[in-house]
Amino acid sequence: MMDAKHATQIIWKLISLVGFILVTGAGPAMSETCNVPSTSYPSIQSAVNVINCTEIVLASGKFFGDVAIGRTLTLQGVSSDSTTIFGKVTVSGSGTQATLKGLKISVGPAALPHDGLVVVGDAEVIPEDLVIGSTDLIFEDGFETGNTSVWSAAIGAT
Repeated sequence: MMDAKHATQIIWKLISLVGFILVTGAGPAMSETCNVPSTSYPSIQSAVNVINCTEIVLASGKFFGDVAIGRTLTLQGVSSDSTTIFGKVTVSGSGTQATLKGLKISVGPAALPHDGLVVVGDAEVIPEDLVIGSTDLIFEDGFETGNTSVWSAAIGAT
């Protein structure tokens, strides 16, 4: 049998342990792959803002809006030919390591002289199949820039 003094010490140790867990968390954050767009993550930034999203997978397509990354994560598209972010991507923070792969980052002339990717505060970017460029096109047919060749070829073919 345990005496009352020993039982009290054990109870206080358990209370201290529970308090410590409540204050600091039960353990390391769970890593999660987050898909964009989805019901939970309709935008890239919505996934970046969730600490558990350590790998953010973008569907093929166009994503509009700036993205601010301030922690270590992987942002992965299908390929630089099929996944494009139209906006500035900023990676910041000492110790931040962002892997950007299978993406094209493109901005319009209003964002120049930046070419879409800004890295500050001793952050690091690991590029894989990453294309960074500037464009004044939102629609890829060229029509809004005065280039009617695609349109003319379509009209001429009918």
